[in-house]
Formats: sequence, structure tokens, C-alpha cells
Amino acid sequence: MLLDLVQNIALLLMLVVGLQVLTQRFEKRRVLFRVAAGILFGVVGVVGMMTPLRFDEGVIYDGRSIVLALSGVFVGWISTLIAAVICVVYRIYLGGAGALAGSLVVVEAAILGLYFRRLSQRNERWMNPLSLLGLGVLVHALMVLLQLFIPGELGMAAVSRIGLPVMLFYPPAFLLAASVFLEVERHRAASMPWPGARSAIGHSSRRTRRSCPSGSSLRSNTGMRRRWKRSANWLGGLPMTSTTSSRGS
Repeated sequence: MLLDLVQNIALLLMLVVGLQVLTQRFEKRRVLFRVAAGILFGVVGVVGMMTPLRFDEGVIYDGRSIVLALSGVFVGWISTLIAAVICVVYRIYLGGAGALAGSLVVVEAAILGLYFRRLSQRNERWMNPLSLLGLGVLVHALMVLLQLFIPGELGMAAVSRIGLPVMLFYPPAFLLAASVFLEVERHRAASMPWPGARSAIGHSSRRTRRSCPSGSSLRSNTGMRRRWKRSANWLGGLPMTSTTSSRGS
């Protein structure tokens, strides 16, 4: 399982790179970005299912739960819906005893990721390593329980044999991938100029020079810069599309 997990983590890192390429290419075309991101996440989920850990005939384990949870957290509901449909269709196409359970895992991971996204949009304090790890634990605890939908005794056998390795390796892998997403997005947000910031600084400086002594003007501008820095940190700590619009995400 460890080797399969390493392969899936490599896919997740490729996902990070691909998403950044899409962000740069479609940054001002939100609908195209969301569609392209959904296809990207879906394709990565499918590739993971092509190289799975095979527990039994038709019962496979891979990184699609991580992919769908990441999609829900970072790219919103349109992209996540597209990715989920792609993954569910392919899992049903593969068939086997685990088709229903595997499809339900896609759905629950997507829903929980989207719910976490909503929480983080309402309060940015949710976007922290402990909360992300908690999300990973919840997603994969439900993933283990959903194996009971596998018919016959195979479902219970899967829970007993796969449950512990999944809970040991998958939540940290999700946290690692989410942390990479956040770090890349923070760098991107920090490198983007704030339109109007320079004129705002100039206007504020002129206004404070007219109304305040030089010492208080310096303190005022310093406080303003601190507020802008906190705002930049807040933007960097939220999913990328929430910094532009919360509609359609």
C-alpha cells in the first residue's frame, strides 16, 4: 500500500502543477477555469484508478478520495461536480463488487471538501493544518465505513484489512497535498500586485501629511501597511476562487 500511496502522492503533486498552469492561463476567465480544473481533477482521479491497490477482483483502492476532497476545498462546486462525475462514471465502468462503495467514496469526499470550503469562506481560521488533517480523517473514516456496501463478507474483510493502513496513510497524504496547494497559492497571491494599492498609498500619505504631524503620519501609514499585510495573509490562506468570488464555487 505504501508504494501505491507514493505513486498517488506523485499524481497529486502533478495536480498542483497543472492547476497552477490553469490558473495562469484562465485567471480572468472563471467559467473556463472551473471547467478545465474539474476535468483536470477528474483525469487525475481516473489515472489513480488505473494504478490502484487491488484488494480483490473489482475492489480497488487509490487516491481518488484525496483528489475529490482537494477539489472541494480549493476549486469549488462546479469543478468538483465535473471531477466527481468523471470519477464515478469511470468507477462504474470498471465494475466489480466495489463499484458502489467506490462511487460513494467519490461523492462523500466531494461533499465534505465543499462543506469545508464553505466553512473556510465564512471564517478563514478553519484553513489551518489541524482542521485540514481533521477533514482528511473524516473523509477516510467514512471511506472505510463505506466498504461495508461491498456485497457479502468481502466488505467486512476489506474494512478489517484496509481500515488501519488507510487511516494511517491517507489523512497525512491529504494534509501534505493541501499544504502544498496553500503554499503555492500564498506565493501566487503575494506576487500579484494589488490594483490601486500604489495610488491608495499615495493618497493616504498626502492626506495624513496634511492633517497630522510627521510622527503620527508615519505611525498611521505603518498601521495601514500592517492591515494590508494581514489582508494579504488572509487572501493567501483561503482557497483561490474565494478571493475573487464566492458565487459559483
